[in-house]
Order: sequence, then C-alpha cells, then structure tokens
Amino acid sequence: MSFYRAPPSGVWAPAITFFDHETDTLDTDSQAAYYSYLSKTGLAGLVVLGTNAETFLLTREERKALLQTARQACGPSFPIMAGVGGHSTKQVLEFINDAADAGADYVLLLPPAYFGKQTTPEVINNFFDDVAKNSQLPIVIYNFPVVCNGIDLDSATIAALAKRHSNIVGVKLTCGAVAKITRLSAELPEERFAIYGGQSDFLIGGLAAGSHGTIAGFANVVPKTIVHIYNLYQEGKFQEAMVLHKKAALAEQPCKAGIASVKYAATLSTAKAAGIKGAADKLKPRRPYVEPTDAAKKSIESQISEMLDFEATLKLPAEKGKSNGVANGVSNGIMNGTSNSVASFAFENDLVIFFSGALAVLAIHSVNAGPCRPSSVSTTKTLTAIESTTTESSVSSSPETTLPLSTTAELSVVATQTTTISDVVSSSETFADGTTTTPATTTTTAAAEPGECTFNVECEALNGGANPICDAGTCVPDNSQPDPCTDDSDCTTPGETCSISGFCHVASEEPDFCVDENDCLLSVKPICVLGLCECSESTHQCAPRSDLQLCQSNAGCSAGAACQQGICVDQVACSGPDSCLANLDLCVLPGVCVCRNGVCALDG
Repeated sequence: MSFYRAPPSGVWAPAITFFDHETDTLDTDSQAAYYSYLSKTGLAGLVVLGTNAETFLLTREERKALLQTARQACGPSFPIMAGVGGHSTKQVLEFINDAADAGADYVLLLPPAYFGKQTTPEVINNFFDDVAKNSQLPIVIYNFPVVCNGIDLDSATIAALAKRHSNIVGVKLTCGAVAKITRLSAELPEERFAIYGGQSDFLIGGLAAGSHGTIAGFANVVPKTIVHIYNLYQEGKFQEAMVLHKKAALAEQPCKAGIASVKYAATLSTAKAAGIKGAADKLKPRRPYVEPTDAAKKSIESQISEMLDFEATLKLPAEKGKSNGVANGVSNGIMNGTSNSVASFAFENDLVIFFSGALAVLAIHSVNAGPCRPSSVSTTKTLTAIESTTTESSVSSSPETTLPLSTTAELSVVATQTTTISDVVSSSETFADGTTTTPATTTTTAAAEPGECTFNVECEALNGGANPICDAGTCVPDNSQPDPCTDDSDCTTPGETCSISGFCHVASEEPDFCVDENDCLLSVKPICVLGLCECSESTHQCAPRSDLQLCQSNAGCSAGAACQQGICVDQVACSGPDSCLANLDLCVLPGVCVCRNGVCALDG
C-alpha cells in the first residue's frame, strides 16, 4: 500500500500565460523564461493552468504544451500543480493523464459547474469520487464559487472527500472563508492534507487559522515579497510580517479587477525581471477579452509602485545562497553559502543526506518520482539504516550541491558527530478507498549532550521540540511564541485570555488577525483594519460589540433568531440563494449567506 503526503507549505504562484497575438498562439519561449524565473523566487511551487492562466481559453494541446514547458523550464524537482478543471469526468481524467505525462506532481480540480442548478451535492460527490478512484496524481480540491456558478463547497464536504480518498491531499479556498480553514485544519492531519488560501491578502489570517500558505495570483507580481511575508510569520516576526502584509494588501486591490489587471501588473515586475521583451503585448488577455483601460493601468501603477520598489530590494534565494518558502521558514543557518555549510551529499535510492560539521540532515523523497516528485511513497520499502561520521571539509554552494528545502518531505536534524538514522512505523490510517497508510518517520540517537546546538533546527528535533531555540549553544524555550488555546482555561499566565485567533494573549499586547470585522466579533478590538483587529476609530476605545447575543444553542436566542457558531443571528425567510444576497450582514461570521431550510444562513 502507499500513502500520499500533502504538497509543500508556503507560497505558490498560479502562473499567467503569454501569447503571440498576431497568430493567436502560445509564446512558449517567453513562457519558459517566466516559469524559470518564478521557480527561483522562493516559491514553494508553481500552479500551471490555474484560473490566472486563462485555462478555459486553451485547447487541450495548448494545456499539454504549457505543462511540458513548465517542467523543462523549472527542472525535474520543482513542485508543479496542474489545473485540470473540466465539465465532465471523462474530460478531467484526460487532463489528469496529460498532466502526469508532462511531469506534474499534483492536480488542482474545480467542481463541475456549467449546469449550475443541476450540480447537486450528489453530483459533486460522484464527480470527486470517480476522479479520485482513477487519478494518476494526488488531487487538491479548488473551491472558487465565483467561477463555478456560485457552487461553494463547505468544510464538511471537503473533509468527507479527503477522508474517503487518500489521494485527495489538499484544498485551495478562494472563497475567502477563514472559518473553513480553521475547521479543516482541526479535522485533517497537516502532514497529509494542505489548506491554502486563494488570495494573498488573507495570508496571515489564514496561517493564524491553520493554513499551509497561499496560492495567490498576486505572486505573479511580487513573488519574493509574498514569500518574505510568509517567512517572517513562520519565524515569529508577526508585527514585521503584518506591516508588510498590510501594504501588500493595498497594493493588490486594483489587481482584483480581473486576470487582465494581474497580467498588466506583471509586465511592470516579474516579466521584466525574467528578461522578457515585448511583455506588454504578450500579456494581453486572449481574445475575446480585453486589456485594462488606460485609467485602470494608471491606478495599478500607482498602487503597486511601493511594493515593486520593495520587491526589487529582495534578492533571489539563489543569490543569497539559501532557499526559503517552506519547512516553516527554517532556512536560516542551512545551506547559507558559508564554508563548511555543505560538506557533502549523497543519494541512496529515495534518500538524500547532507553532512555539515556536526549537522546531519535527512530528506525523504518519493519513490520512483525523481528528486522531489511527491506522487506517492511506498510504506513497505525499508529505509536503509545509515551510520555517518562527519568530517571537516567544505564545498562551495552551487546548484549541484544545494537542494532547496522546498523539495523535502520530512526533515530530521541531529546535533551529533556520529548519528544513526533508522525508520519506525507511526500510527496507521485507513481510508474508505481501502488504502492504509503507515507513514515512515525517523528516530535518532545522538552522541552529543541533549540540548547542545548550533542552529534552531537542531533543537526542533530534540525532545519533541520542547526547547526549539538555539541560544549560545543551548536549546531553550521559545518565549516569543504565544501559547495556542481553544478557550480561556488553556491560558495559565495571569491576565491572558484566549483570543479569536487561537492564541493566549494580553488583549492590549497581542494582535487578533482578521479578514473583516466578522473575525473581530469576539475580540476586545472590534474593528478590522488591514488584517488586524483594532479599537474603534471614532472613540479609540477597545470593547467587544455590545449588540451581540452569545449562545450555545437555539434555546439561548430570542424568538426569530438561531444560534450560528456561538452568536444569535436573526432569521430571514428566503426562497433561493438570490434572496439572501441582500442580507449579507446577517452572516456575522466569515462565509457566504445561502438559503437553507427556508432561511438565510451561514454557509460552511
């Protein structure tokens, strides 16, 4: 039997498409240069044939050509996710076969939606069941109601599909519902199921709720900046990340007008950086769609100018001699281009071992899938026990001696001069499709004294990561990180309460992350200002909203109201989804108002 692991965490870019508009064909030379550049910006991976690629305007042969171009341009190990949306099960399976032949690692799959009202829950479940049973590649579900006739998959449906099929390994939520991220992250194991926000302007809100990162169109414009925000957050530099995140959110706003706006913004940034000539013409949308107006272009130029300046200050990871974007931002101190940073490396079947002084790093890769093609990993394969003794030597960092951390599936670091690494079997998981997973993990025995360290990552591998920070050669607790919580009883420090963002904090000190004011309802800071719950702008006072009636069940609400996610919500009668659109304020938590059982209710 085999199991599938989740795609890498971090920032993914859904790449845009270049055309030769005189012949109305693909410009594969420019496309290759663009893919190649993006793959060097610290991204966790590349989505080819996503919404931003104008995929539904492409022929099947053009789709295959773009996938083949991406794999050739990015090399054999860079993670690629192929969009395979279609209108029928047969059509989608053909697209998946094409993606597998071209070397993609995952597929991104929209629900069928052309016949909107006929796409019932039964149709959706049958569709994903049939595709999952026949797919050659792991599947990431794509929930984007705007392009799917309003079809919005709720968290229960997504979780049930993932539990039925071991090869459904993630979801992209372009619906913007942070509440779905919270529920899915609580229900599905992170090593097997990745949750990505679908827009970069709620990257931090999503990460706080449990997401693995984002698949964001704005990464076509400032990829290094979005990766930098992700890394800052993962390094615990929340305020620094939030300041930059706010600026990026404002810069992105005019690009939300559509794909043409994103493509125009890219002509000012990444297309130039990739050395593509004539990009302004090549990045016009395919006919019959049109480019932005002159007024819209000026607005884009004005809004993104500051971000473009900042993007230009960030070096490519290759220039800095290190990788970034995944492994929770733990790239500092690893492969940093200094002497002795990589003494040697060796391949043994699907193992890659790096030796660096007292540091041994084991990276486990997929079987028969190239250096980092994570199609599946055999759990019956016995990892060969390796005994290594490191020696003093140095090799200059180069593409031949440096493997980006984004290509590793599992990372184990041991501070020792002599290290023995062997595999053990963790708890198994059985899916409805009959697959039983017994993921391999690593155990280590170290000759060095527990707690001795050179890098933070060494501490994370010792004692279950209880003391994850390396301070003057000793592993110590990370006092900069707030304690996670579900309610106030989880917070033991005097004066701390459990915030809506899921961390213990003193209300006046730690921020609550938000997408809109709905995320701040239970916070003492009720106004959402660019991703942070803040005090009232008019009174400058911090106090929870007094107009909310909290509840545990419908019995705790007044007549005509129902308990939704702990808050009483007035019920408004409806006959269909359109009648709820005018009552969006009734959905007081993130989500979309739908007509359920005759009343407008929160979806998800």
